[in-house]
Amino acid sequence: FLDLFISVITICSLFLAGIIYERKKAEDLLKISEKTLRKKQDILQSTIESPKDISIYSLGLNYEYLSFNSLHSTNMKIMNNTTIALGMRIQDCMINNEELNEAISVLDKVFLGESITTIRHFEANNSYWELKTSPIINQNKEIIGATIISTNISEKIKADEALKNSEKKY
Repeated sequence: FLDLFISVITICSLFLAGIIYERKKAEDLLKISEKTLRKKQDILQSTIESPKDISIYSLGLNYEYLSFNSLHSTNMKIMNNTTIALGMRIQDCMINNEELNEAISVLDKVFLGESITTIRHFEANNSYWELKTSPIINQNKEIIGATIISTNISEKIKADEALKNSEKKY
C-alpha cells in the first residue's frame, strides 16, 4: 500500500507540476501580449496626437466617442462648451441642432459604407474645417463606426478670398 500511495503521490506531483508549468507559460505569454498591446496603444495615441492642426476622432454606430485627440477635445470645449469623454454621445455634446443634424446625416451615410468630405464654417471661432469622414471596418468586413479627420483650412480659405478680391480689383 505504501508503494501504491507513493506512486499515486508521485503521479499527482508530476501532473501538478505540469499544470503549474503550463500556467506559468500562459502567464508569461499574457504579460508579453499585454506589453505589446500597450505599445501599440501608445503608438496609436501618439499618431493621432502628432498632427498639429488636425482634429481626429472616432464614433461608434450609436454616435458615441470611441477615441479623440486633444485638439478635438479643445475644439468641442470652445465650440460647444462641453468636456467630452469616451462613450459620450454627440447628441449630448453638440448644442447647435443644425450642426448636430448635419453630422448625424453624414454619419448615417458613412455607416452604410460611404466616405464623405465636407467643408464647415464654425461661427464660434470663425474657422473653416475640412472634415473627411470614413467608415471603420473590422476584420469581419463589418462597419463598426466612423473616423473623422478634420483639418483647419481657415488660412487657405482666407487666402483664396484675398486672391478673389485682388482679381476683382485688378
